[in-house]
Amino acid sequence: MKRWIPILLFGVTTGLVPVQTNAQDIASRIENLTLRALDGKIMKFKEVKSKVTIVALWASWCKPCIHELPYVNALYDRYRKDKQVSVIAINVDDQTMGLDVSSIKKLSKRLKLGMPMLMEPEQKLMGFLTTGKLDPSFDSHSMQLPLVTIIDVNGKAVQKLGFREDLSKQQFIEQYKKLINMALKGFNPGGISPPGGDLNQDLSRAMIKSAMGNQDQAEEILLGLLAKDPKDTRVMSTLSMIYEKMGKLDLSTRMLRGVLALKPESPQAMNDLAYLLARQAKNLDEAEKLARKALSKDPSNPSYMDTLGWIQYQKGQYKKALTKLEKANKLKPGVKEMLAHQAEVHMKLGQCKAAVELFRKALEASERSDATIIQMH
Repeated sequence: MKRWIPILLFGVTTGLVPVQTNAQDIASRIENLTLRALDGKIMKFKEVKSKVTIVALWASWCKPCIHELPYVNALYDRYRKDKQVSVIAINVDDQTMGLDVSSIKKLSKRLKLGMPMLMEPEQKLMGFLTTGKLDPSFDSHSMQLPLVTIIDVNGKAVQKLGFREDLSKQQFIEQYKKLINMALKGFNPGGISPPGGDLNQDLSRAMIKSAMGNQDQAEEILLGLLAKDPKDTRVMSTLSMIYEKMGKLDLSTRMLRGVLALKPESPQAMNDLAYLLARQAKNLDEAEKLARKALSKDPSNPSYMDTLGWIQYQKGQYKKALTKLEKANKLKPGVKEMLAHQAEVHMKLGQCKAAVELFRKALEASERSDATIIQMH
């Protein structure tokens, strides 16, 4: 069955990690940190930063870093004429080991990189981007690479950890466009609560925006929440639902896989992913395995029964599907998706009269749902 979360009560990487800093203090201190270009030119950080600055940290020994650089460069190409946004790359190879500048130049030429390729000998900026502190004892070998950090208009840093090779360059750019827009606002999209605020209230606001058809606004709120806590499975699950409504099923699936990775024994997470896979009519064997495991943990759950029945329908097992769906609708009557699923099975079995009656009930349930949304508005 389609996932459902109550609008007023709440019980994926993008991989955003907030760095807690004293914004005004840090913003002024990092402006004068020294950077060095590949041609030996010395400059201050304030000379390359903008209102929003994207800093990609990389090392020559880090293969994912090398793979990510052309993606970051594509982001640079997208914003190079935008005076509000800067995109730079900083090499974090240990300066004391004797950095081979010529090798970096050759790499930059081979990958056709046009973005600024810099070094920071004192490694203070690297420490700040990793820990949020200008710690002179920072050990660059403890870093998790590749690391892209967004510094917002207030000097606060939010990090994007890791790199997913399944993203196209365009998807990579689209992902960062939303975060950059948020950074220009000071990472407070949609008026979300400050750290320590009411998460339930923010989730409710996002769901209400979604119910009224404002999916982009709902997404913006949820991305802001995810920036505050990248492992909050409630936010990830809700964002997955928003992406599903937006037709971005790949992003929705990624979010749910992230939830399941964090909560591998959660029957709800299993069922949600199983249903989404079934909706796409893909990976049906995996979907059935997940649905059966979810149902084994909660055998009387009608939503889990509906999911398994719908998967069986997708696999052409109509009689098995009908058994599951009839039981699900008996346990939980009046749910439009579940009624429609059973109606579809009756159609396949040539039982048109039963199908028409169930479609009628599904339509009535849908009208009741729409009336609820109108009352909320």
